[in-house]
Amino acid sequence: MAKEIVYQLLIEVSATSSGKQDFKKQLHKILSFPTDIADCFDPDTLSNIQLAKQLVTDSNSPDQLLGVSTMLLEALHSSKRLQKYEKFYLSVQKNMQDNNGLIKFESGSREQRLICCLAQYYQKANGQSSIKFDLLTLDDLLASLLTTNTLTEADLATFDEVDSTKKDMVLLSLLIGKPDWTQRLIAAMIQCGALTQLDEILPDFQSFFASNFDSSLTDTRAQLLSNIADTRRTARNTISEALDMYICMNCDSLAADFESSTAAAVKPVIESPQVQRVHQSLLFAGPASFASNAQASSASSSSNESSPIRALLQKQQSQQQLQSAPQSMDFEEQQSEPATKLLKMMDIAKETDKLIKEVDQEAAQSGIQQMRVYQEELAASGVAGLNSVIVAPTGSGKTLVSIRIAGARLEEDPDARVCFLADRKHLVEQQYEAFKAQLPARFRDKISPVTGGEGERAPLSYQLRHHSVLIVSTQILLNSLKDKDEDGLNGDLTKFRLIIFDECHNCAKDHPSNKIMEYYFQLKERQQQSPGLRLPQIVGLTASPGTGQAHNTEEAMDHVLRLCASLDCKRLVSVKSCADSLHKHVNNPSVKLHSTGRKQSDDILQCLDLLMDRAEQGLATACEKLRLPAPSPPARSSFLYTNFCGELRSKLVARSVEVAAVWVRLHHCNVATLLWSLFRSNDAVKYIEEHLCDPNVLSRDPTCPLDEELRDLLQSRLLPRMRAYCTRNPSAASCSPALNQLRQILAEQFQRQPDSRALVFVQQRCFTGVVKNFLDSKAVELSRAGVQIGVITGANASGDSGGITQTSQSELLSQFRKGKVQILISTSVTEEGLDVQKCNAVIRFCHVTNEIAMVQSRGRGRAEGSVYHVIVPDEMNWLGDKERLNQSRDAMMTEAVARLGQLTDEQFVAKVQQEQTLLRQEARQQRQIRAAQADANRGTVFSIECVGCDRVLTSSDKLRIAQDCHHLALDAELLTDRLTPKKQSASKSFTNFTALGVALLCRCGNHVANLCRFKELPFPELKIQQVKFVDKSNPGTVHGPLKKWKLAKKFLTEFEMESADMIAWAEAVPDIPENLLSED
Repeated sequence: MAKEIVYQLLIEVSATSSGKQDFKKQLHKILSFPTDIADCFDPDTLSNIQLAKQLVTDSNSPDQLLGVSTMLLEALHSSKRLQKYEKFYLSVQKNMQDNNGLIKFESGSREQRLICCLAQYYQKANGQSSIKFDLLTLDDLLASLLTTNTLTEADLATFDEVDSTKKDMVLLSLLIGKPDWTQRLIAAMIQCGALTQLDEILPDFQSFFASNFDSSLTDTRAQLLSNIADTRRTARNTISEALDMYICMNCDSLAADFESSTAAAVKPVIESPQVQRVHQSLLFAGPASFASNAQASSASSSSNESSPIRALLQKQQSQQQLQSAPQSMDFEEQQSEPATKLLKMMDIAKETDKLIKEVDQEAAQSGIQQMRVYQEELAASGVAGLNSVIVAPTGSGKTLVSIRIAGARLEEDPDARVCFLADRKHLVEQQYEAFKAQLPARFRDKISPVTGGEGERAPLSYQLRHHSVLIVSTQILLNSLKDKDEDGLNGDLTKFRLIIFDECHNCAKDHPSNKIMEYYFQLKERQQQSPGLRLPQIVGLTASPGTGQAHNTEEAMDHVLRLCASLDCKRLVSVKSCADSLHKHVNNPSVKLHSTGRKQSDDILQCLDLLMDRAEQGLATACEKLRLPAPSPPARSSFLYTNFCGELRSKLVARSVEVAAVWVRLHHCNVATLLWSLFRSNDAVKYIEEHLCDPNVLSRDPTCPLDEELRDLLQSRLLPRMRAYCTRNPSAASCSPALNQLRQILAEQFQRQPDSRALVFVQQRCFTGVVKNFLDSKAVELSRAGVQIGVITGANASGDSGGITQTSQSELLSQFRKGKVQILISTSVTEEGLDVQKCNAVIRFCHVTNEIAMVQSRGRGRAEGSVYHVIVPDEMNWLGDKERLNQSRDAMMTEAVARLGQLTDEQFVAKVQQEQTLLRQEARQQRQIRAAQADANRGTVFSIECVGCDRVLTSSDKLRIAQDCHHLALDAELLTDRLTPKKQSASKSFTNFTALGVALLCRCGNHVANLCRFKELPFPELKIQQVKFVDKSNPGTVHGPLKKWKLAKKFLTEFEMESADMIAWAEAVPDIPENLLSED
């Protein structure tokens, strides 16, 4: 396999090195496989090649690269393992020479030309440096380089670890890539009295300088050491001009020397029997035959691309010519003009194709995917060890790029630890499979996914001890960093050599990614006092860094810079020189915006409006009693009304049972009106029956007269009217214009391509089942074609709320990839990262958010010819405007990344550091605000009450946070006489945490908590949506119910679960029936 890998790389050099940048990348690619090359060469040859690799960087010239590649090719030939490829070897060598000749004079700056000359000496010395710094007093030279900040103390430390005979080579390898390193090296040589040693690098440079500049190098050195700035500046300009002139004047002679040495190395190959036979067969045809065949070919068909050379290479003709060819011929005769022309025109495509197929077959069997040239460009900075944010389109293979970077770190240090962070469990599993398939074989048994998912018990710290690569859920890593117990990381990121953030655009505000980076910056501050601490390398991957609230490109650049600052990024990486390769391999779905008509009103909508009218009247009355202004509701049947209901819940529900009764009706009626508008009338009726007329709901006593009135209005008048309408009007089951458009798109897609995969994005979980039921029952075209439909939603929601388990998520995604499920209806859970190569239709059904979501969801269309559809009904025409705004923001984002990419490394790092200064200031202000809030809240204890009946459950001082997300109550009475347990579902086990599937119900029947097990002890875990917080010292201050716990931070003092709390709870926890604690 090693032989094929090496030769595949040589093929790519020959085939793609049409310019300087590609030439560099391909050679660097060859030299990045030292272990595989080791299988082909003897130790001495391998040592030379690895030594050569030290000098190969992005700043090298074509000449130097050609010198190193020549050495590699000659070593391949001398290994005697590639004899069957000798003809191809010759072609590759010649291709390299021709390519080098074409781009030789692109090296315009004196830095590049000096590298060219270093390459000549490097190549002619067979891989050994011809610069002997022992004559220059190495210590003085290093001191000079150190004082000019060319080298650092860390650079100099490497000299203590290498053999004295290689210190000159190590110095060169350290210098290459430093800014203006050639001028700095020369200045240092002059400063330590060794300017005349330039003759070691440039033949006769000293005499050339004296004859052309009426001065000597000794005098110039004295001027450089002068105290007069103008004198020093003049001396520097003089020596730079001299170097420039010398290299320009001598470039051809140096190249001639180089070509003659190369010809001498290639001659034995040309004279080998195999190549002789090929040459003889070509010459045997003769010039006349060539001309006549060419005319015949041209006359026969203008579209026929066959040539006499291809014909000569056909198997039967080649055999006949080989049999009749002379058995010997002088080398000079082969160089006749016709033969040279024929040799230049010789088509090696078949040989190349043959070799590529062989390698592809080997790679397919091993599962290894070859890196494309644009992927190599994306990986280069990360492989070099720089903190990088990599921006590339969805489907471009950013995961493969990250695997390449991870492999480089593991090659450097097999004991290193790499952490790949993904937000969702199905993405962790997907990336785990990618790493397992693509990482070098010797590391594949050291990869582990860590999601904290069902059945996963081992803590992350244990996984870290036994695995080299962890594919981790972002929240799990954050939990472990916060965990101060022996199983936790306790903020220690030094255990990782590399951390990769997938979808790194999320690294902002309170996202777990940003909190992880807070630990990184804390470590960075400590490093200033303890230089021995090693920071992990940070690499971010994204297709959509976003624009924030930017109104122009400059503000978008600031937003991207802020993201880079959050990740301590030293380089923003995007595809520049290999854009053609990117466009060739990455699909860009076409975009179609579908506007649909408006649905006509009917009895169902009128009944919903009547119920909402009465509820809004009750809201106004309740607000008047509370002496609060009544909120003004927005238009119904809109997502704006959804936001209104959310505000109502968070600000007013806890203040009054009347408001709570109103909120329940308005919330569910709003969802029902959306179902009526976007789907079918009977879908709205079914939803009302399930959520407002369920027997469990009706069995509870009314909380207030208004609650009873609204219940009677629906039960006695409106619901019978809606049911009657559905019975007598078949149109109630007919679909809305938007739903009909969805059916039409899917029908056309699967009629055109039966093996399609389609993703349909909807706004709410309850919409997913409605769409599936409609397509299963009414989309006849799909059912006839046997199209299977699946639904996937978030795993954090309960089953009653439309959530599914993580296991079900994984199974559905697997079926979607395999084609067992062909249409997947989803919420935003699959917007980011999902990789299904055959997905060719993405449909956003009446749901538009921001430009990041647009880029991410559009990018799920991976197959060629993919289409991204957006369905917008007339009553929501603002969604179309928002989609167009997202498209313009996407273009602004692309422009911002491109302009930042034009900055030099120094300019970019300076801007990032400026942004980091602002971020530190903002973080300091936020800490002060939080501290002030904590001081204000300190001593404030809240009574935690049921939102359904106002019954006191516990108090806020008994709350503790576990794993940064579970709010547990250290109140034993909650598990004895205050709440009633009810087994509802099977248990789910996670790392150190088990959800036991037991609901804890208030006396009113409200589900206010769940029973769980944390570190082997049972706890009640409160549900923030079902409780409210009443200030004990000021009962008029009420908060809640809230949608998320993070909203309670504004008024609630939070306490982390500590060891002392666990010990105290172990003594206080009551006996729990075994059947409730069972995980069966």
